Amino acid sequence: MNFIEIKKSFSEKLISIKKASSMNAKEMAGILGIKRESYERYEKSSFAPRMHTLYTLGKRFRVSLNWLILDEGPMFLSSEAEVKKNLVLSDTAQNVQMSSDIKELVESMEKNPLLRYEILAQFHRFKKEES
Repeated sequence: MNFIEIKKSFSEKLISIKKASSMNAKEMAGILGIKRESYERYEKSSFAPRMHTLYTLGKRFRVSLNWLILDEGPMFLSSEAEVKKNLVLSDTAQNVQMSSDIKELVESMEKNPLLRYEILAQFHRFKKEES
């Protein structure tokens, strides 16, 4: 997916969130802490989202950042258990001996979802380049 497609995908998803929340552009902009004009540029695929925007969408609307960024999973997080499930490594990965650096990284990712999504996005870019 190229940058233009990513912006278009984000735009479509942002509109879906707005509709699901029964809000207008001005209300969404207020929640995201941006001007209405900036919000409308997101909807028109003119801007790529900032980290703060992604964070706010995830926290305020309980939107899955996997869905929002990577096109994976459901749109909304269903429960606190779902959030924890998304943050925890799979059973297989937990059983593998990890170096202290990896353990520290995993702990940091559990505390900071934005770090987790940044690393996942980088990993997916790396996988795409390898193939």
